[in-house]
Amino acid sequence: IANPFYDIGPLKNAVPSTPLMDEMGALYFMFQETNVGRVELFKRLEDGSFQNLTQARPPAVAATAIWLAAGKTQLLDWNGDGKTDRLTIYHNGTVDYKENVNGVLTDLGPQSPFYGLSFGSAFTDANVSGYLPLDLYGDGRKELLVAEWGLKELRFFETAWCELPDACNSRGVCLKNTGKCSCMLGYDGTDCSQCTESFFTDFSDKLSDYPGFVCRACPGRLGNGTCSGRGTCEDDITVKQLQAEEAPTLSKLQTAFLRGEGTCTCSEHFNGSNCEAGQCPAGMEYAEHAIIAHCEQCKPGQYKSESDNTARCRMCPQHHYAPSSGTAVCKECLGSLFIYSVDKEHTDCRMDITASLPVLLGIICWALTFYFAPMVFGLPIVIADISLGPYLPSEKRKEEGAAKSCCKLRRTPPRFAEEGENLQCVKVKSHGNHNLLRGQRATIYFRGTGDPRLDTKRFDFKVEGLTHHELLLLNLDGTPVSNNHDSSTGHVQVKYQHAMLRMGMFGLPFIVWTLLPIAGYAALLAYLNTGAVKFQPSTSSLHVAIGCLVSVVVHSFRYRSLARTRLKKDITHFIQRLKQKNPNPTRCGRGPSRAITAGQLKEFDYYFHGYHGSHRTMYYVCHNIILQLTHPFKLSYAELAGPSLVTWFVSHYWGTSFRHFVDTVSKHSEENPFPGRKPSQQPYWICSFSNNQWAVEEEVGKNWDESSFYLAMRSDACKGTVMVFDEDALPLTRSWCLFELLQTHHFKHTREDFAGLMLCSSNGVMNRGNGSFDLAIKVSHKLATLDLRDASASKESDKLMIEELVRRQAGFKNVRTFLTNAVEEVLLATRARFQDKMTELQSSLALTQSESPTHKKVIQPMPTQVKDPEGEKRPALLGSFRKAYTTSLKSLERVLKRSGSSGSNDKFALKPDVESGVIQEEDESPDKDMIDEQEEEDRPSAADL
Repeated sequence: IANPFYDIGPLKNAVPSTPLMDEMGALYFMFQETNVGRVELFKRLEDGSFQNLTQARPPAVAATAIWLAAGKTQLLDWNGDGKTDRLTIYHNGTVDYKENVNGVLTDLGPQSPFYGLSFGSAFTDANVSGYLPLDLYGDGRKELLVAEWGLKELRFFETAWCELPDACNSRGVCLKNTGKCSCMLGYDGTDCSQCTESFFTDFSDKLSDYPGFVCRACPGRLGNGTCSGRGTCEDDITVKQLQAEEAPTLSKLQTAFLRGEGTCTCSEHFNGSNCEAGQCPAGMEYAEHAIIAHCEQCKPGQYKSESDNTARCRMCPQHHYAPSSGTAVCKECLGSLFIYSVDKEHTDCRMDITASLPVLLGIICWALTFYFAPMVFGLPIVIADISLGPYLPSEKRKEEGAAKSCCKLRRTPPRFAEEGENLQCVKVKSHGNHNLLRGQRATIYFRGTGDPRLDTKRFDFKVEGLTHHELLLLNLDGTPVSNNHDSSTGHVQVKYQHAMLRMGMFGLPFIVWTLLPIAGYAALLAYLNTGAVKFQPSTSSLHVAIGCLVSVVVHSFRYRSLARTRLKKDITHFIQRLKQKNPNPTRCGRGPSRAITAGQLKEFDYYFHGYHGSHRTMYYVCHNIILQLTHPFKLSYAELAGPSLVTWFVSHYWGTSFRHFVDTVSKHSEENPFPGRKPSQQPYWICSFSNNQWAVEEEVGKNWDESSFYLAMRSDACKGTVMVFDEDALPLTRSWCLFELLQTHHFKHTREDFAGLMLCSSNGVMNRGNGSFDLAIKVSHKLATLDLRDASASKESDKLMIEELVRRQAGFKNVRTFLTNAVEEVLLATRARFQDKMTELQSSLALTQSESPTHKKVIQPMPTQVKDPEGEKRPALLGSFRKAYTTSLKSLERVLKRSGSSGSNDKFALKPDVESGVIQEEDESPDKDMIDEQEEEDRPSAADL
């Protein structure tokens, strides 16, 4: 093609500028010769030739022209797609073209219109001085004008296509308008040198296969489809794609030489060179409309039993289902225990709740039957509490509206109804409903209460329901039990003959509730068998077994729930508190090392005060609380709470009120401080807390000198014996208290640091006069008639052992003398304290009398005198106190003399202020003195006892 800029001739180091256009549309081209310093101006004429308009001086437009030197980047739309491309031609002749592809300037590589175009030379580094992209012909296609370094002619390039002698490798026709090849069937690529899909390269030396290769069709490609449409052919494209994935590092040249073999890889269940043979098995249908025909599994809920390519998957028939894909035969939906049905998609067989409701009702009937069956014979009733309470007649209960909280008497003789105001009755509270029908009585026996009078394991009592949770305890003759019984543990067992008809709910006995579900189950079966759809359980024994299992589980939960009474819950919580202070309770030696502090005793009393109250004894506390606390560990309470070394040994009677016991020990700890200890840190050895109640035989020992009692008392750390006294002096009636008294007598005479016997009450140490006057008198009266040989023990062997020990070591007389001296000390201290109080009272009364208006002399001018009633009463009140005081002192003297003490009579003499008449006595009746003297003579003396 002729160069349109040929007429311009050679230019030296020319740099073109952007073309200029005048009003007539004529184009002007300017070239700057850089080394010469001259600007050449040319006008393009209508015939396409150029007219040189260069003058001596550069034109004025040269100053504002845009000069396109080599290396300057041009932004333009080269390919006419409306997007801005980038073109740069460097001095060394390298062309850098970036085409805008989706907004990104991309190097097209071999597809670039400048691919293979270079102006470089091996002899010089600078070959291009400037370049100018332009549309010279206005046809929308770009041309390129390049000026080279040196005196060279301008080079002009048009967008065109070169025709090769063997264009398209003789496998297609080159299109003149586009310059692209239109390849024959099976050929592809810019030069028709590649094979299309389903064709593979086969090299050949035949002349007809020039230039040495031919693209052959895969089997079936020209017939019924490639590989019969049932597989994939190993053509060139497939091989190149696989290699690109497996070996991505292959170069383009290596990839270009890859070719396929033209073999078919058939779908599963098909074979042959063209995949023409084979058929889909059962459970799979022929997917002929897929891109590659294959055998496809039937969907869940469908099936296909034939092995061919024509049958289709079908929905499972009624009452059949296919849970998974590829099912040849649907499963039948059958239920062995309940009724099952198929869902709409026939994919799942589920239990039909509506249809299985009769079966569920049948199982429930059997569960109820087995649930009520044990109750017919009377299940044990869990005891929450047994206590003595007041009896109120039914008339008074109605008036007070207390029908649910007091005892009532049914069918009792008239004499009890008359005495009802003062009658005490025992009430048994159950944890949960006791189920005794209202108005019914039942014979019972107790077990596990800890009260030997109740735990006889004989049907010695009857009960009658008061409320759903409260029973009235009766004797066998129907009269209320009035003896005190206390317990918060154990069970009540109803006689089974009475439980059958007298225990139930909603007014019906349990035997009726047991038979009703059986009758309901029979009626249900009869109804179902008469219906249009017959139903018969696969096995009735299975229903019975399930019902029995359900009832066992329910009874297990019920038993556990009833067994966790409020007391047991509190015991569990208290154990956790103890373990926080003593995380690892361990067994320690018997005797002195198992004492507990007064603070630990108070903590125990504070936590369980709601259970033992103010009247319950150590018998209740030991069985109901201490044993339950130590049961998991089989240790003593001291070992569980944290033991201490003994300082005081406590002798007491278990039948004394626990509240009185705690107050007495607390008062003693306050009145007997120990150096370096607080009162709450005083250690006390208390048998119920210090002995392991789970190993009583071990604690008692085979002989008295092996018992924990003796080991604790003989310890050098033990400083004395604290005997807890009450009004009846009950500790002196127990053999083990007598043993402790004997050892106290022994250690008092053998150890100097042993304080001896301290008689204590809730008011303090009586030996120091801190007990009440009435208590001291009652204890003295009790001692005057007490025979220590009458002391008793729970075991007869313990009683005989202790009596023999007393006779051998000291004798009953010496022990009694030792006790009498202690009581005498109490009486003397009490008398001294009483006289001090009375003297103080006399002074107060005398001061009040002296200040009274009746003792002041006031002269009144009025003839009449006004009386003061309050002043007249004060002398009478003072006289009453004097009389009471004198009588009390005389009574105290008589008790001291009767006690048989060997002390001098000076101990019993009245204080001088009494003898001198400071406290004037009123005349007493001589008859009363004679009666008192006669009573003294009739009473036995201490020596006689």
